[in-house]
Amino acid sequence: MVEVFPLVGLILSAVALVLDIALSFSPMYWYYRKQEVGSVTTETFLGLWRYCSKRDTGSTTTETCQDHNDDSYFADRMFVGGAQVFQCLAFLLLVATIVFLILKMFVLKDKSFLTPLACAHAFWAALCLIASAGTFGQGIKVFNSNNYDFRDDLHFSLAFAVICGIVALVAGIILLVDMIKNK
Repeated sequence: MVEVFPLVGLILSAVALVLDIALSFSPMYWYYRKQEVGSVTTETFLGLWRYCSKRDTGSTTTETCQDHNDDSYFADRMFVGGAQVFQCLAFLLLVATIVFLILKMFVLKDKSFLTPLACAHAFWAALCLIASAGTFGQGIKVFNSNNYDFRDDLHFSLAFAVICGIVALVAGIILLVDMIKNK
């Protein structure tokens, strides 16, 4: 019979992983900026891996997208790279959490060291997810500190990072309760 706490931890870790995948690979929804100068409106969408802009002059509309690379406008902005690193680490840590829990629940039921490993990985994943959101948000704040005619919006993927971090944290807490209960 499968224990309840590890099962809930597994489900929450899987939910956090799905949210992490959704927010990591949403191409351009971490940040949104709109600037209006006269009749020209420019919208910029920035994600972890690429950014897109849309320029509307009233008579013509042009849209461009670019990956973050050495030629990119944001390539020298360390906050993008920092957020990418934290997101990738969180992804790997969540996968490891799920693997440890599956091993503990179905394969190596008598191995007590797997639950603390899963718990630690869930906590580290939560920390990485929240650090990713913080790094990106603070970087955008510093990046825009010299601009004065912008309306800025940290977009839904950034909120997903925080929500995902909270879900991973709850999974870690549930696994910690299971460890204490089974001591």
